[in-house]
Amino acid sequence: MPRQLVLPLDYGILIKETAPVRLLDAVLEELDYKELQHLYSPKGRKSKVPPHILFKIFVYAMSNGVYSTRMIQQQCEENINYMWLLQ
Repeated sequence: MPRQLVLPLDYGILIKETAPVRLLDAVLEELDYKELQHLYSPKGRKSKVPPHILFKIFVYAMSNGVYSTRMIQQQCEENINYMWLLQ
């Protein structure tokens, strides 16, 4: 059975430099996430997404009027801006 080559996609090339998601990311990148990281328990399974990235996703979602976790999940699967934040 033939196998398809899968290459990683840099979503950043698809997002304008002036896009609001880039500004939000730059602002949130300046925050200190030590306290947020401290709240996560080392026990149990490790999260696939770091806490500071989840924080960015939630802030971006709320700034766009998306409050449902199901809708946030859908946006992460379909919206290029959310995918870029997850990289």
